[in-house]
Amino acid sequence: MNMSDRDRRPGLLNRRQVLRAGAGAAGAALLGRCGGGASSSGSGRLTFQTFGTPAAAQVFQDAIDAYEQQNPDANVQLERIPFPQHYQKLNTRLMAGTGPDIVRIQYQRMGRYIQEGALADLSDHLPPGYADEFVPNVWSAVTENERPYGFPVDTGAHVLFYNTEIFDRLGITTPNSLEDAWRWDEFLSVAHRIKESGIVPYSVAMSWQPADNAYRWTGYLYQHGGRLLNADLTRSEVNTDAARETVEFTRSWFTDGLAPPDTSIKSGTQIQTLFANGDIAMMINGDFQTSFLQANMPEGWDATYLIRDVDTGNMLGGNGLAVTNNCAEPELAADFLKFLNNEENQLRIVLTSQLLPTRRSLAGRSAKELGYEFRPDIKDLALEHLPTVSETAVSETTSPAFGEINQALGDELEAAFKSGQSPDDTVAHLDQRIQDSLGSEPGG
Repeated sequence: MNMSDRDRRPGLLNRRQVLRAGAGAAGAALLGRCGGGASSSGSGRLTFQTFGTPAAAQVFQDAIDAYEQQNPDANVQLERIPFPQHYQKLNTRLMAGTGPDIVRIQYQRMGRYIQEGALADLSDHLPPGYADEFVPNVWSAVTENERPYGFPVDTGAHVLFYNTEIFDRLGITTPNSLEDAWRWDEFLSVAHRIKESGIVPYSVAMSWQPADNAYRWTGYLYQHGGRLLNADLTRSEVNTDAARETVEFTRSWFTDGLAPPDTSIKSGTQIQTLFANGDIAMMINGDFQTSFLQANMPEGWDATYLIRDVDTGNMLGGNGLAVTNNCAEPELAADFLKFLNNEENQLRIVLTSQLLPTRRSLAGRSAKELGYEFRPDIKDLALEHLPTVSETAVSETTSPAFGEINQALGDELEAAFKSGQSPDDTVAHLDQRIQDSLGSEPGG
């Protein structure tokens, strides 16, 4: 993530972000102290706001208990907030100067919070070489100008799940390496073959629902050599043939009847349920869906590499943990997060969530060795995809304006998929809206 000091605009959220993106906090609101307690490393009180399942929260609590046992004068209070209310509550607290000391944040929301001065620069609290312990592209998701503002805890990758019975009946074989992953034309040929067989109503669905996940479409844009923004993230660069062709490629899933109409960007459909019920033969989804399939479709499915085009490419996903700015105990908070994100604890976190690790020492090992008990072969597929999340994908997805850009993606792709909006109009509208979010003129 690249952003100069002149790009920090503390008042911007008062004007737009609370209403539109819910992804920042006004600089003036951060003058209050977060949390509270005594001021020395290893002692004091911290508050920790998170979201996620009860099981995931329990892993955090277990780590808290272990940390407090080692540091009897430290106290960490965990609060799990339902995801739909998590960022709204965080913003309200930050605006009032009573924000939590530690917060869990999705990578695509990091940029706005950093820009608004909501998160603490952790450079002085991390040992030399600490960044080298993490997968480089995921570490970049929590940094600005090479200064860390968070700890990358987990990540994920999209793969292509398929119904083995249907594939066997049609004699469809799947790629056996990332390099040989289906190109777009090969994928469309398979999808049309499935549709024409009449075995199943639809061929494929993609997990870009609900609209907050519209950014997952950009994985295909990067595969096709396109991008949303220029290198310094100041202007739109979406007005290209690559973007128009990517819109047409994904729109054809709907216009050709390959994807169910109710699986567009703004639908509430859970495509994993469609897949488990046999309504679609393929789904492109996060590797963590193995847990759902284990419970709801014990057999009759497998997974292969995500499709590719001129390049491989996957979608940035996962979460970081950050210390809010003006927290009374930044040294203690950073010390606790180093403990929470050490190799042992990170492994417990990702095994519980079924997400992927960000530490090199973990990501470089086989899934079976790590302890993924169900379908470790699919986790190995996903781990192989981690390096395919490009620098462009990370910098754009974590850019300060991405909340608004993601909303524009959702609106315009929905119009393309559901209302027949042309690729030309879709890209033109995206270009204008991206420039509006950046405060500059449309690109060419």
